[in-house]
Amino acid sequence: MFWKSKEKIFPTLAAMARDVLAVPATSTSSERAFSRGKLIIDQSRSCLSPEKIRALMCLSSWLK
Repeated sequence: MFWKSKEKIFPTLAAMARDVLAVPATSTSSERAFSRGKLIIDQSRSCLSPEKIRALMCLSSWLK
């Protein structure tokens, strides 16, 4: 709310602050993403392209 109200005065700083302050305080979500990644990338799927891996991880998170 604060940075949204100051956006016209400090547009660059407000955008940077929202990016930095949006980072979660815990690593739970990143740990969950790595766990999902291990389920997607296994021996049989080790040759998937990065784009396909991202798409599969995105679909996996939507289905949860």
